[in-house]
Amino acid sequence: MKLKKIFLFSIFLFLPIFCLGQIPKEIPPGPSPGTPVGDYVYWLYKVLLWGAAAASFFSLIIAGLKFIIAVGDPAKLEDARNQAIMAIIGLLFVILIPTILGIITNDPQFKIENFFKTPGQIKSGQPGEEPSERMRGVYLYYKEGEDPKEKEMYLNRSIPKLSPGLVITRVEIVGSEWGVVLFDGVNYKGGYCHELSTGSWSVPEDRFIISIAIYTKASGSALFYRKTLYNKNGGWASVSTEWQYLEDKKFSGVPEDEKKCKKWDKYGNCIEKETLTLAGSCIKRKNGECEKYNPNDGINSFESPYAVLIISKKGEEIKNLFCQLFPGSIPSLKNEYIRRDEREPSLMKVLGEFVD
Repeated sequence: MKLKKIFLFSIFLFLPIFCLGQIPKEIPPGPSPGTPVGDYVYWLYKVLLWGAAAASFFSLIIAGLKFIIAVGDPAKLEDARNQAIMAIIGLLFVILIPTILGIITNDPQFKIENFFKTPGQIKSGQPGEEPSERMRGVYLYYKEGEDPKEKEMYLNRSIPKLSPGLVITRVEIVGSEWGVVLFDGVNYKGGYCHELSTGSWSVPEDRFIISIAIYTKASGSALFYRKTLYNKNGGWASVSTEWQYLEDKKFSGVPEDEKKCKKWDKYGNCIEKETLTLAGSCIKRKNGECEKYNPNDGINSFESPYAVLIISKKGEEIKNLFCQLFPGSIPSLKNEYIRRDEREPSLMKVLGEFVD
């Protein structure tokens, strides 16, 4: 019994001292005028945290005093014990709030101050490094006219057509949540496109960038349809946010009478039908490889909450590429540039949310 009292006395002696170390030395000063709203909310959080830690500290002191004067009275001892337990639980909750939010957001490098900020206000940094003062986002470096000096521009939206005379030299992306696609044509299309992710990227001197698409990366998928106007009855396919060759992705739910025959018997009866892919049915083969697909059997519309990038050729040579970006859903691909110029889609990627 004496050991139990000594143990409890030690807890009530040292826990308040520990709590005292958790309380900020003073109430945090309020933010200055013009401060972003998120900073005001963060300031309010710090004030509430200060108050909660102080309340836990004084509650433990009161519980300890109750325990000392309640010797021999079981009811008062029980009341003191319950008050101490609630104070300890409250203190632990206050201390573990950043850890709990880190688990919820699935971010091992979670910082409580970033919880109240927009992505553009969050400072970048790698584990073990001092945080960078640069805002997360997209930085464009360019030269203008005859001026040889490189200039910097922070981009917060996509640009369908750059000002004449701007020569883009490089692009830097700070933060893993952003993505960029460069085009040598207006309105996010042309014979050249280059998808960029986190890091610094130089632009080849022989490439003149005219439009820039920015998106925030997301995990999800888009639905592609074999027929226009999102008609699922002709066949459909779900594609996630990754590069995909259309000839490798098969439609589901294509009616049997709309499938093309792939193999006949000697009597001319079809014994094997072709599984239609997003590229369409093959109408010209060479050495076992399909050289040309029937566009009427390929994708003709898609529903997507994200931007979709489509490239017309499978080959790696830039001169054979033709790219077009779609900020969202398209009811008829036949009316778009990539089809009107008789450039059949070959490669595509569901990117993320388009930043307009």
